[in-house]
Amino acid sequence: MKKHTFFYIFILIFAFQATASAQDYSLFGLKGKVRTATMTDDEDNTRIEIQFDENGKLTSYNGYLINISSDDWTRSGNSITEKAYFSDYYSYKPICSESLELQNVDVKSSLLFKKGKLYSESISLNGGPYQCPTGTGVCTSETCTFEYNKNHVKKDIFVYKEEWSGYQGGIYGGPWKEQSTCSDNYTYTYTQFDKYGNWTERKDQNGNIEKQKITYDEEWLEEQHRANILQEGTAAEVYEIALDSDSPDSIRQAAAARWSELRLEELTASKNIKGLEDYIKNSFPSAEQKDKAKALWNETKMEQYKNSEDLYVLENLHNNPLTSEANKKSIRTRWNNLSWQEAAKKKSADFYAYISTSPMAYEEVAKNGWIQMCEMKYRELIDAQTDFTKVDQYRKLAYDVKNRTFNYSGTGKAVFDDAYQKRISEKKETLRQNKINELLKESLQAIDEQRYAKGLNLAKAVLEIDKDNKTAQNLCCKADHGILSDKLKANTATPKDCNDFLQKYPNSEYSYNITSVLNEMVEEKMKDYKVLSLGELKSYTEMPLDEKLKKKVNKKYEKVAEKREKEYEKMVKKSQKR
Repeated sequence: MKKHTFFYIFILIFAFQATASAQDYSLFGLKGKVRTATMTDDEDNTRIEIQFDENGKLTSYNGYLINISSDDWTRSGNSITEKAYFSDYYSYKPICSESLELQNVDVKSSLLFKKGKLYSESISLNGGPYQCPTGTGVCTSETCTFEYNKNHVKKDIFVYKEEWSGYQGGIYGGPWKEQSTCSDNYTYTYTQFDKYGNWTERKDQNGNIEKQKITYDEEWLEEQHRANILQEGTAAEVYEIALDSDSPDSIRQAAAARWSELRLEELTASKNIKGLEDYIKNSFPSAEQKDKAKALWNETKMEQYKNSEDLYVLENLHNNPLTSEANKKSIRTRWNNLSWQEAAKKKSADFYAYISTSPMAYEEVAKNGWIQMCEMKYRELIDAQTDFTKVDQYRKLAYDVKNRTFNYSGTGKAVFDDAYQKRISEKKETLRQNKINELLKESLQAIDEQRYAKGLNLAKAVLEIDKDNKTAQNLCCKADHGILSDKLKANTATPKDCNDFLQKYPNSEYSYNITSVLNEMVEEKMKDYKVLSLGELKSYTEMPLDEKLKKKVNKKYEKVAEKREKEYEKMVKKSQKR
């Protein structure tokens, strides 16, 4: 048969199968949701090109539209018949005759299906007149039957057997009739397949190569892609599908389940702590899978830190919500055993405060740790202190449990209780007395060495600490007397200096002598009282002078005051006249 006729047979095969199944591509040996299939020869010439719609029905063959609902189709039982009329020309070379040329050919084709699969096909061609080289026109009819393997497409198998017979007459001037029967067996070797199982290259028994290019429905491809990832993809690839909001819920749920399975397998092999923690927090794994992850996390953590001597690491592990109760108990026991040993090595008040306030500590460890810490802090801050003025700042010392720091604002747990407060007060008083005694001693020494100003300042420093200290008061008097004595010796002392001393120390052992000196100085001043200021004369009237001198001073003061008043009035009048 000529190739054109052979191709036409294939048109009918595909078209008829479109009526036999909603998904015609599956009956044509094609797998998956195919949209187009194009077969080419070894020279890349298109031999067959078919198209399917989104429902899998055949819609086109080599550019010819297939309308399976047209009136040209008839059905009888398992047989479907289509009648077509072609006005164009077909040239072919039958296997058993010379070249013929037909026109106005009536074609009747029928297909027989069994169990939804193509079983056999026949075609009859009633054409004429056709022209032989002798010009005689006759009719011819042919029947071809194809029997397909049930497996249809496999490597190196017998694919189909073609048998046809022809009834012809008038060739080369007949008239005569000839009944000819020929048959061909076609065997193909399938050399290449795509990943969906459809062949993409094959060879016939003569070595001729045919290729098939297939395009698939995009949505179906996406589904296959997702399905392939779910079946063979990595956990990371599957996770992307589970998070893809454009994917159907069923796909996302399947991906989430698959990821949970794959990821747990990975983590079981790697024992990655961070990965396990993230896995447990994730919403995809089931409760059972999370329990397995937690168990693995605990196993890995305990293996990693079972010999750790870092108390902070152990505490963090104990407080981790993933740590099992059994492991918490084990960790706490180890923490308490190590803590006291570590504290004894460090001998640090800060460390004792940490272990005594930690929730990890057993009651006895916490109690003893706090006692040790308080005593160490007392020795560090109070016993070592020499300045009594700085002791009070430590009274409010507290330990901030949350931040694990000491402060003096009282924020947190108080370090010094009532018993320590009493000891602090006693220590302060001792330091205070020591300071007073030290200053008194230095003051007395300075006065004995006639460094009266220094002795005075030291005695005053004592009075700032203890204002009623009699010894300091006496030392001040003694120092001031020494300073005044030095002025008297240098003849720089004034009645005011003597009066100030007497006012400051009215009943001192030096009062009598200083009073005598004061009277002598004022007596001397009164010899030339007219040059004295009115204010100075008035100050003398207020000093502790003997009675005789006091009267004299008062009289002179009144006289000078009266005189100067008159002078002032005269000056005012004179000024007014001007």
